[in-house]
Amino acid sequence: MNVLGLIPPSSISVQKQQHQYRHVQLKQTFSSSSSSSSLFLFASRRRRGGYPMDGIQSSQRRYSSCLPGTISFPSSSFLSSSSSPIPWILASVVCGAAPTPFVVKAIRIWYKRIRLPSYTPPDKLFAPVWTCLYAIIGYTFWIIMRVSVSSRTLTTTTTTRAVQVLLQQNLLLYMFILHYILNISWAPIFFGCKNLRLGHVLNTILLCTLVCPLVPLIYIYVHPWNAILLLPYVAWLTLATRLSHDICTLNPTDACGYNNATFFNDMYLERKKKNQ
Repeated sequence: MNVLGLIPPSSISVQKQQHQYRHVQLKQTFSSSSSSSSLFLFASRRRRGGYPMDGIQSSQRRYSSCLPGTISFPSSSFLSSSSSPIPWILASVVCGAAPTPFVVKAIRIWYKRIRLPSYTPPDKLFAPVWTCLYAIIGYTFWIIMRVSVSSRTLTTTTTTRAVQVLLQQNLLLYMFILHYILNISWAPIFFGCKNLRLGHVLNTILLCTLVCPLVPLIYIYVHPWNAILLLPYVAWLTLATRLSHDICTLNPTDACGYNNATFFNDMYLERKKKNQ
């Protein structure tokens, strides 16, 4: 329907017609559900020599000023790039299973020979537990990616500037990615390099960064149920940290970095040479 056709051109000037047309476009933009696409369409008309953008900017300022003491962040198409969590879950499980050869080789050569605590879980339990945990991590990745910062309004009275920057620059996502990279690097360090002390330090860092600040931030600014979903990961990581601490205590490392793990590994290599 041509709205401008209702107004005779002889009664108003061309500038008033353009102002009326901008008013209708702005009203349709803010009333429709896909406001961002409408703004993009209107901006594309502006680039083709259409209507000036000062009307949109002033209207947006008036629209945001209706909510005093609020801050609105710009939208990002990167946050809503995937509509299904399946690719994220599969990618997390596959990348988490990449260090498995280090674990299998260590169990076969030296892990069963060193001193282990009495509460050490059976070897068959590790694979299904970590598969479920990596699936939870992948789902958390997808949830964080789907959070649209532009659609939420953060009050300046209850939200600190640090949290605003955290959400605006996607720092929470980058922190979780860094945590995941440290997670998958633990097996090559502990089982592959046989560095028990560094593995325990890495476990402690993983547990501390997960408990604070990742889980509280996810609970407050992403979704409470997703933070609750991470509690099994927190519990298992707590057990792994305690287990690595006791393994380091039962198998001390000297100043040269030599421990029971390297000792049994060297014995295995010597027997292998003699058999050849």
